[in-house]
Amino acid sequence: MKYLFITILLLTIGCQKKENTYFEDFSEFNKKFHSDSIFQMERIKFPINGELITRNGIEKWNKANWKILKKPFGAEVLSGLDHETSLEDDSAVEKISLPDGSLSYETKFEIKDNKWFLVYFNKVNLPK
Repeated sequence: MKYLFITILLLTIGCQKKENTYFEDFSEFNKKFHSDSIFQMERIKFPINGELITRNGIEKWNKANWKILKKPFGAEVLSGLDHETSLEDDSAVEKISLPDGSLSYETKFEIKDNKWFLVYFNKVNLPK
């Protein structure tokens, strides 16, 4: 009888529907992230992956060299630039570049603890 009770209990627990985990809405996050510098800094846990690549060398991103991002994810870019976006349930990637590779940006956002964070930013600025 004891084993029957344990078996029924385990089956009941295993068959229960799990609640959907709430994720922050990306669209709302995107607007606030690119318009509120304080919020932006809260949603970047330095150091992040990616680099700033210029003629002066390569730098890792930190709070001291960070420039606030103002162009929202997915916003239109100038003609002549290649532009790709990918938005999944738990990640968002945007790539913008000149065909010759002299200028490019790549950003990646991911869900961490049900909130969006910038986890990767790579910027190449090598004007010809």
